[in-house]
Amino acid sequence: MPADDGSMTPLSGPRSVRGRVLHPDGTPISGAVVVAGNAFREMMSTIDAQAAATSDAHGVYLLLGVADQPFQLMAMHPVEGWSAPVHVDAGTSDLTQDLVVQANGALVGQLTRNGDPVRGSVRVRTLDGAVARATRCAANGTYRVDWLAAGQYIVSASSVPELGAARGRVVESLVEIRLGETTTHDIALPIGVTVAISVSTTRDHHVVDYFFAPGTRTPTVRDDLHDFQELLLGGGDMHRPAEYRDLDPGTYTWCAAARKDREDDPMPTCRTITVAADPADQTFVIDIP
Repeated sequence: MPADDGSMTPLSGPRSVRGRVLHPDGTPISGAVVVAGNAFREMMSTIDAQAAATSDAHGVYLLLGVADQPFQLMAMHPVEGWSAPVHVDAGTSDLTQDLVVQANGALVGQLTRNGDPVRGSVRVRTLDGAVARATRCAANGTYRVDWLAAGQYIVSASSVPELGAARGRVVESLVEIRLGETTTHDIALPIGVTVAISVSTTRDHHVVDYFFAPGTRTPTVRDDLHDFQELLLGGGDMHRPAEYRDLDPGTYTWCAAARKDREDDPMPTCRTITVAADPADQTFVIDIP
């Protein structure tokens, strides 16, 4: 946890990073949390970071024990807003880096399918992937993402939440966020087929890894599955169908690996399935030896 004097408990890296968190006019911002990490991904109102410190009354922060690898640096304040991420190159020398928090923008809109609201999820990320924010839509399909620094963002939307036993086809678009402005971006999802796939096996497994992608594919090693749409289900979800929504009719490759624990890493069993245009909901059962 960050200390009150702007420092933090030392980590194992060879260098320190210090600087000030500032308004655009150069006045200090106290109480800002400065985070360092490979990328900042918000999930359920938390940010994943490798190190953090809090700016003091003079806006000064100090990060100790920072790794010698490249990383991103960003300041967050609950009232003033977030700074844009700053890329820091690899090295072992101590570093001074000020962070400026400008007036943030916001992104609002509604998720619909065929004119009807959809309670799905929206993900907003910078072009370099340094910052990624996720939110769930309300029952009427509306969403809002605050604390966005000015710049271009990739906005991804799906008909299912970020977390859950289902995946939907993702719609992406490029959106410009302007300084201090609220941008409206409504998203229309495609009308497609919903596919539920179950595993049939006589073995005593507790975890199933699912991989799903369009087209006919013949993966020979597990690394070949990295570009698949992956869905992990565990524990009591062993016999719960994996659900994929908003699919176009066509041929898909679906793979599953059943295992007793997460240390086991077997090569999945793969099958090719054909999704028809009708009915709207289709079910498949895959046997795993």
